[in-house]
Amino acid sequence: YFKIPISAKWVCIHNRDNAYITKKFKFISKNQIANNDHRNFHVKDFNSACKRLINLGYYVIRVGSLQEQYMDIFSEKIIDYSNSTLKSDYMDLFLLSKCSFYLGSDSGLGNVSVISDKYKGLCNSTDFHNLQIQNFKRVIIFKKYYSNKLKKFLSLKEIFDNNIHRFATFSQFEEEGIQIINNNEKEIENLAIDLDNILNNNYTLNIEDKKIHNKFWNIIKKYGLNPENNYNEIKVSNYFLKNNLYLIDK
Repeated sequence: YFKIPISAKWVCIHNRDNAYITKKFKFISKNQIANNDHRNFHVKDFNSACKRLINLGYYVIRVGSLQEQYMDIFSEKIIDYSNSTLKSDYMDLFLLSKCSFYLGSDSGLGNVSVISDKYKGLCNSTDFHNLQIQNFKRVIIFKKYYSNKLKKFLSLKEIFDNNIHRFATFSQFEEEGIQIINNNEKEIENLAIDLDNILNNNYTLNIEDKKIHNKFWNIIKKYGLNPENNYNEIKVSNYFLKNNLYLIDK
């Protein structure tokens, strides 16, 4: 049905939305649903990444048992499995355990790829707190926090000093006057490129890039729950960090 050659390589993508929580938990309140909105994003934000992945020789398979939207980009190499009639628990496990890497939200679904020792590309992450306590193979980009009070994007120092990294609900951000800005298509595309380069041993940073990344990780270690963690298995997308230098402002 999917017509994927036996020798083909594929990437599993996933965007978090409210479909799962609203259909699986019938008695959940609107406020409870809204309080998880800050972790969501639209599947169309993968469009540029999908095109690039196809050019790099991958098939792209969208996973997830329940989704609000259909994909609006079409190719024989792009499969909206989450909206197919062939979904099953076994197939979910197979696709995620055999993929080249996972690219998507920080939903629990992606952990299947982690168990299988695959790289996990996390986009639209809101969890700076978890960054300190988990160490597995991943490349990550973050949603941006814009302060309406300060009229600026918040740096890592400002996020940690004000305990914003511990915020777990949308209402907490709203009360503090913080807008949460999703990653754009270009950022997600470059996250995919980084993952492909890592798998093909082509990932490099020049001297200036390394300085920027070292500043980022020094801040994380300063505020981290586990300062001895060397974070060897975790990377931040180079494109994302170079284009969001406010994060490492003092």
